[in-house]
This record gives sequence, C-alpha cells and structure tokens, in this order.
Amino acid sequence: MNYHDWKSEQNPVRRMAKRLLSGDPLKDGRPLSDLIELDERTRKELAFEATLTDQQIEMLQDLGYLPSPDDDE
Repeated sequence: MNYHDWKSEQNPVRRMAKRLLSGDPLKDGRPLSDLIELDERTRKELAFEATLTDQQIEMLQDLGYLPSPDDDE
C-alpha cells in the first residue's frame, strides 16, 4: 500500500494512519519521528487502520476501539 497518498484521503482515521506511516516530513522539514517514535506494534496497528473501509471504521468507533469525531467535544 502506498502511504504517500495520505493527502487525498478523506477518512480521518485512514488519513492519520497513512500520514504517520508515510515518513513525509513536517512543514518545517523535520521528520515526523522527531515528534513520535513508532514501535513495531504501533506500525502494525497503523497499517491495519490504513486498510479499513469506512464501514469498518464506523463499527470500530461505535465499539470504542477507535476514536470517533464526537470524542473531540
């Protein structure tokens, strides 16, 4: 899977997962790893999240396994 297409991703869960896995630098040129270091388990979880469909994401959000947009309020 090409994680560098995160900018065109509409689903926020897949977008963030792909962005973290992409290795794209931050706006100031620093690598994202300066802010967050991903261990192997986290990389696997992000790779899983990046492949989920919208329906699967909604179901996991309803079950509390993934954050939902309502959690921000």
